[in-house]
Amino acid sequence: MRRTTAIALLLIAILCLSGCTSLSEQNAEVQEAALRLGEAYSKQGDYQNALATYEKALESVTSKELLYNRALMLAALQRWEEADIAAADAQKLYPASLVFSTARISFFKAQGLQDKAIEVSYQILELDPCFEAVAVDLLAMLQSQQRQEEARALARTMISRGIGVDKAKAVLLNNL
Repeated sequence: MRRTTAIALLLIAILCLSGCTSLSEQNAEVQEAALRLGEAYSKQGDYQNALATYEKALESVTSKELLYNRALMLAALQRWEEADIAAADAQKLYPASLVFSTARISFFKAQGLQDKAIEVSYQILELDPCFEAVAVDLLAMLQSQQRQEEARALARTMISRGIGVDKAKAVLLNNL
């Protein structure tokens, strides 16, 4: 009851006191308040209330930040399948932003699902061939899975793209 009351009062106060004249300004205020409140809950380890805050705000406004934080809270609660679905659905809404796909990699790695993390990494690199952090992480995952041929092929590709060159060279030199 405390959580619901806090969320409801915060949203009502923002809408009544903000002095906003347009719906877009009100939506921005709701989003900002939900992000602040959700972050406060999250910092206290109260992931359930943070999740509830983001979900309540998403009833009135859709934003990349709210969707991302919702997926993170589902993961923090170890509701992995829901977190993956939330991130995948959000990625469809915001295809230019790869933040949801990179979150999915983290979700899969946290569960020990390396093959799924590798699959999503390849998908990201198809969309952004120069995403260095993903390429370097993928290289490490391939090596840890003893997928040396794939690791060497990725290393050569990375060198040709000028990303993660030192790590890619190390992979190629270690396999001579």
